[in-house]
Amino acid sequence: LKSSFDPTDEITLVPGASALFGPNATGDDTHTEIYGIDLYAKWKPLTNDKGWPFVAWQTEGMVRRYQADAVSDAGVKVIGREDLDDWGMYSQVIWGFSRPWTMGFRYDYARGEEDAFDVAGAIYSSSTDPVRDRRQRESLALTYYPSEFSKVRLQYAYDRAEFLEGDDAHSVYLQFEVMFGAHGAHKF
Repeated sequence: LKSSFDPTDEITLVPGASALFGPNATGDDTHTEIYGIDLYAKWKPLTNDKGWPFVAWQTEGMVRRYQADAVSDAGVKVIGREDLDDWGMYSQVIWGFSRPWTMGFRYDYARGEEDAFDVAGAIYSSSTDPVRDRRQRESLALTYYPSEFSKVRLQYAYDRAEFLEGDDAHSVYLQFEVMFGAHGAHKF
């Protein structure tokens, strides 16, 4: 679900909510539920040059409830069925400082519910699972828009996660994006 409204002539708000439900592969009768909420806010002065300058803020949070079926070893139940709750969020601010340039900062956080068990000597811990451990990322990005249908982005990211060697990593990305085909107009 998404809606859009303008509290002032210079500000647009777009709140949203989403949900997804379905079976998962851990058992015959196990399900996964995902819920999300998001908000996009954009300030654009009335005296602008084809949309520039502007400041946009976007944030989203998600929760996943995952039913994990019981785990057995040689026919003996080791752990019973569990509901695992994982969650994550991101928030970013984009400053369109001069047509066609933007600068942005983004923060991401995700965490799986802490879980650990031993099956036949093989120890599992969510803190060392690259899919369910706790992780954070801070990113800076500079984007150039050669046209309304393309962009070039240079991004630096600093990651902190328990599964990474040394618990952190640095990365640099260069992204090229080109859009083809018709797209709907929007006023912001």
